[in-house]
Amino acid sequence: AAYAMFSAGWIAFSDSFVASIATSANHLNQMQTYKGQAFIILSALMILFMLRYAWKRLFAAYDATRASERRLELALSSAGGGVWEVAIGGDESEVFLSRDMLQKLGFPDDYRMTVGELSRLRHPEDLSASDQAFARVIAGESPFLDTRYRMRSTNGSYRWIQSRGTLVHDDTGRPQKLIGVSLDITDQVQAEERVSELLRFDPFTGLAKTQRFL
Repeated sequence: AAYAMFSAGWIAFSDSFVASIATSANHLNQMQTYKGQAFIILSALMILFMLRYAWKRLFAAYDATRASERRLELALSSAGGGVWEVAIGGDESEVFLSRDMLQKLGFPDDYRMTVGELSRLRHPEDLSASDQAFARVIAGESPFLDTRYRMRSTNGSYRWIQSRGTLVHDDTGRPQKLIGVSLDITDQVQAEERVSELLRFDPFTGLAKTQRFL
């Protein structure tokens, strides 16, 4: 709006001003050239100063976002987890996994995974339960996702993953994607299994304890 007002004022008054100070036709042509150059310089400076404030705000917001992302990455990394995003669609829909999650599974940092590949990496015994958990959230039957499953890494071993997330809708209210965090709970699950084993079996003989035997 400011630029439009400036341009309209320039057009309305600059011609009459140049005509009033021109002493000849050649002088008038020269003044018209200078007038065009002055308009370019002044309008460029005006746009520069107008956008300077917006640029500062944009860069400040970008820096704040990057700092927040770094804090989140550090917090999740210390907890053995990462961020994920799954688009609602077919098997070829893209899945975003943060760098820490990709590293846990043995993939390069810039690896791009699909929904179909993500399903194939899950343990067959956990596939049905985790799919049902995702389906309940997408259908609106559950407000949040909270599921546990095993994921196969590139070396063939499985890691226990605890995923929590929520559903994001588009402007029309249709389910668009699932976003959440995942934690690597392999050590925790192994510890739980070890405790359960110690409660049922004698650690020295390997025989069932009395309660288990009965």
